Amino acid sequence: MREKNIIKNFITEVVPQFMIAIIGLFKSQALLECLGEQTSGLFQIFGQIMAYLSLLEGGMGVAAIYRLYKPLIEKDYELLGKLKRGIGVIFRRLAIIIFFLGIALSFVIPFLIKDNQFSTSYIQFNFMLYLIGELVLYFTVFERNLFTADEKGYKVNILMNSSIILKGIFEIIILKLGGNLTQILLMFIVINFILNVALIYLTRKNYSMIIPKTEGDYSVLKDVKNLFVHKISNLITNNIDVLILSKVMGLTYVVIYTTYNMIITNVNSFITKFYTSTIGSVGKIIVEKKEESNNIFKEFNAMMFFVATVIGIPMFFAMDYFINIWYKGQIHTNIMISILFTAQFLLYCVRIPMLTFSEAAGLFKETRICPILGAIINLVLSLILVQTMQIEGVLIATVISLILAEYLIRPVIIYKKIFGKGVKEYYFTTLKFIIPMVFLFIITAKLTLTWNISSILDLFIATFIIGCINLILTFIYYYITKELVFLKRLKRIKRREQGV
Repeated sequence: MREKNIIKNFITEVVPQFMIAIIGLFKSQALLECLGEQTSGLFQIFGQIMAYLSLLEGGMGVAAIYRLYKPLIEKDYELLGKLKRGIGVIFRRLAIIIFFLGIALSFVIPFLIKDNQFSTSYIQFNFMLYLIGELVLYFTVFERNLFTADEKGYKVNILMNSSIILKGIFEIIILKLGGNLTQILLMFIVINFILNVALIYLTRKNYSMIIPKTEGDYSVLKDVKNLFVHKISNLITNNIDVLILSKVMGLTYVVIYTTYNMIITNVNSFITKFYTSTIGSVGKIIVEKKEESNNIFKEFNAMMFFVATVIGIPMFFAMDYFINIWYKGQIHTNIMISILFTAQFLLYCVRIPMLTFSEAAGLFKETRICPILGAIINLVLSLILVQTMQIEGVLIATVISLILAEYLIRPVIIYKKIFGKGVKEYYFTTLKFIIPMVFLFIITAKLTLTWNISSILDLFIATFIIGCINLILTFIYYYITKELVFLKRLKRIKRREQGV
């Protein structure tokens, strides 16, 4: 049953993601053509500012999932009712606080943009609309996390992904009809409000036995101190680049950065589903059958390195070609930017097993050093390197911070606290996985510099060929090194699905 739920969670997240990715490409193209790179860059800045405001949430969403595991296993509906009350109160108050902080911060945004071309009132009004659209979703945090913790995320995935698809379609329509940023943001608010109503209805239908109590359980606040450190540090590591580029280089560089980043984000969103689809099940495995967790981690780790190699290499090959063709030469491309974004993607991808296990085990305090160190390294190096290396500088800073903070420290903590053993095994295995990845990366980089591709069809054919060769070579290497054990588990799941 557990493995079936993982598959359902994964399918209901990945399949719609293809539509979301395709719509996203047309959406970014329409935004750039209809509103220009300045408005497009401003829209990206809104997202970065909102990410910093959401720091007040302090990681309580993750803490809520962790707190829901045990009462769901024990069917303690009394405690679940108290948690529903407590989590609801916390996030409603957070939404109000963030809203008023957003009003104050809206006066600062114009000063974060080099050579700002917009009026302060225009920026403030549209930012407040953006803020409202995001805060609406704070009122259904418990509902979404409840399904995730109960391994039934697939039931809300359909609603969540449908809302994203609808927002993308309507955004394109509004732009093509001559609409503006304000109309797009108003549409976001309406769709998110409807989504909230649907989530509340779905929760009442599936968990009618969970009734909010007058006395709330606020135990999620106990984890906030450690989670807040994770939240702010990860935010600096992942979101500081755009703000630095906006202030130092201007919105034109923000558009270049976000164009590359959109491709990485779309691909990474598929990979991240391995994390979101499995965290609930991993959490229960650690609680119920801790002795099995080490073997599952090894399989998970091998699978993610395999996936990173198979997807990352052809993606790197296609990236610059695609941007040049799709945006008709409007976006400046650079193979070094492609290399660094691909390296960033690979690092994010292969750390998913570590994030999944550390969060599922509740190791928030133990692992807080990782994001702290990463944030400090990234911020300092970005501010230094952006002056001379521009976009490449902030990307190099991110890659270095990920390697030093995540891959030198987090594995040690996981192996000690969860598996009770040394970490040499992990580093030896990682080295074994990196060898084919680097080899294929170098070959692909040489091909990228020599091929001449001028159409989407030619690019598709070339990428398909590169992808197939890459898949075959990677499969052979993993077969020889006996690291395809994860395929056996996938086959077992398939047989169970078929009732064999």
